[in-house]
Amino acid sequence: MRSVYIASQYSNGDKITSDKLLEKNVKIQMDYADELMKLGFLVHVPLLSHYQDKYKKHPYDVWMRQCYAELLRHDNILYIKGKSSGAKKEVKLAKKFAIPVYNTIKDLLASQKDYSNYEIEEMLNKEEYKQFSKWIYGQTCSLNDMGEALVYSHDLYRFLRMIRQGIPTYFD
Repeated sequence: MRSVYIASQYSNGDKITSDKLLEKNVKIQMDYADELMKLGFLVHVPLLSHYQDKYKKHPYDVWMRQCYAELLRHDNILYIKGKSSGAKKEVKLAKKFAIPVYNTIKDLLASQKDYSNYEIEEMLNKEEYKQFSKWIYGQTCSLNDMGEALVYSHDLYRFLRMIRQGIPTYFD
């Protein structure tokens, strides 16, 4: 199952933000999450931590560490533009680790093509294909009508960006 982390505005930065505005921003993420779940995505809604923070307060940096760690576990980032230094930092981190960032659900959906082993072997040189085969082992794949494993496009593109930008893969 493909996963999406939603990055968006929560507060107004250093300014005092009303609880009403915070709740509105949480609801926006929840609405996006609902739409993505209907489309079959596994979705992480980081602004749900709003309710945990209401229960027990934690400093901003604690929440951001939580967000960064969770973000790195996902295949895609949906960035809902707004006035948010935190979301912009999340996008920067995602790009550093070659996690694709999309600004709309439509763009996210357009990127979701699956590739057969044959197609991948044709795209990569021999060394890249060997490294990809080790890297993809154990990853979730889809199946075509004939039962052949298909690799999700975001996994292939992430691998390509990592090796071509010199970012270590799990087996380096």
